[in-house]
Amino acid sequence: IRLEESSDVDLDFIILMDSGAGIYLDEESLDNEVFYNIMFRNEGTDVTFANPGEGASSNTFGNNYCTRSVPAEICTT
Repeated sequence: IRLEESSDVDLDFIILMDSGAGIYLDEESLDNEVFYNIMFRNEGTDVTFANPGEGASSNTFGNNYCTRSVPAEICTT
């Protein structure tokens, strides 16, 4: 799943396995939420936030079961 220049997208309760990159949000993607997802056996990272953001325009995440993410704290193993 790749989001480019996106805002206000919720990616919740998704199972991703055996894919190339899992979930990727580019630098222009802001105010998105990634919660309660299960990701494993992906070739690259399970989740990548190119710009994790700060303050009011940040992308938020929590309770994602995965092994590799950027930043690392996205994954709960």
